[in-house]
Amino acid sequence: MPYLHTGHQLPSPDPNHLPSHDPDPVAPEVTLDYDILCLVIEQADFQCLETLSLLSKNVHRRVAPRLWHSFTIATRMPPSRLVARRNINQRISFISSDRRLPYLRDLRIQIWASLGSDDGKESEETLQKVFGLLKSTSKLQFLEIVAYNHQPRILKGLAEQPAITPDLSHFFLDLGPFYDMLQIDPFWNSHPKITYLKLFIYHPFNLPDGSLPNLDTIHILHPQHSCMVRGRPVTSVDIRELSDEQCTLFLGNLQASTKPITSLAARFSETSITAYSEVLGNLPSVRSLRITQEKMPDKGPDHVTAMIGLAALRDLESIEWAGLRGPDVKAQEHFFVACSKYCPSIRKVTFHWWGGHGRTFERKSADGEWEAIHYEQTT
Repeated sequence: MPYLHTGHQLPSPDPNHLPSHDPDPVAPEVTLDYDILCLVIEQADFQCLETLSLLSKNVHRRVAPRLWHSFTIATRMPPSRLVARRNINQRISFISSDRRLPYLRDLRIQIWASLGSDDGKESEETLQKVFGLLKSTSKLQFLEIVAYNHQPRILKGLAEQPAITPDLSHFFLDLGPFYDMLQIDPFWNSHPKITYLKLFIYHPFNLPDGSLPNLDTIHILHPQHSCMVRGRPVTSVDIRELSDEQCTLFLGNLQASTKPITSLAARFSETSITAYSEVLGNLPSVRSLRITQEKMPDKGPDHVTAMIGLAALRDLESIEWAGLRGPDVKAQEHFFVACSKYCPSIRKVTFHWWGGHGRTFERKSADGEWEAIHYEQTT
């Protein structure tokens, strides 16, 4: 069985400082079974591959192709449409190499600049190359498409070539503000393995019945989209711009998931917390909670309502409360004590507000001491 030498040797021992039990040690040559190395490379993530590639030229040669795991094709704001088309064509040609394309798992396509008129020959040819690349990526698992230009053509391409890759599990689609989403039912129906869906769409949108049977995580902008939870095993929801009037509908959609909701991040457009405290009270399985609103509750009826809402979350492990203005130190302490009292599983409590200010507290066990940790703002 062949062995692959990593190119490194342990330093020779100092003969004046040899241990008595080993009078003549020999520094072994560091070798690695080739089959084991291949197995490690096959399973390693990007950071591990980077490290392995530094061991030796032989290892680097084996690792290098798989470093093309992730690739981005983007048009920023170039000086001309010609430059935008040229940038995309060059990057498509580069990643399409037989030495790179087979290892591509994560592809991000970002069309910020115009490629020409929507019905022009040049822009059509470039977009055809984009979808030709998608058709060639048989092992793609993550696909991001950001299109602030040529949205109708992008959606048409998705609908016309629905089966992009059988293993697609993460899909992110951003068509820019105010664009009215078109139905691409063939695409949804052809990718049943999607578990993570992020849609930045500003208009009501529904998924076809029976599609995405394995959907687990959604990031959405409007409560109309929350109907995608119904009948699917969604456990994690991130939703923005939720008004008080929409909370009842939102709760009904969450309760229609075939699995309990365990993670909820909600950005509320109003200052009152009365409506969404009812949402929390009917989701007892939530373990991770992030609430964002203009002003966090610090005193009065809103503060009491927040405390009552927490009492229902017996499995809650972490909570983050964010807003434009944070409560004063005394209000934070009241909220912090309530978390400890009502939520026996709580391990992390975070406050953060506009400007990156905040406080984070963490403990390792239910009876452990709380400690202030380095605050990291969550976007």
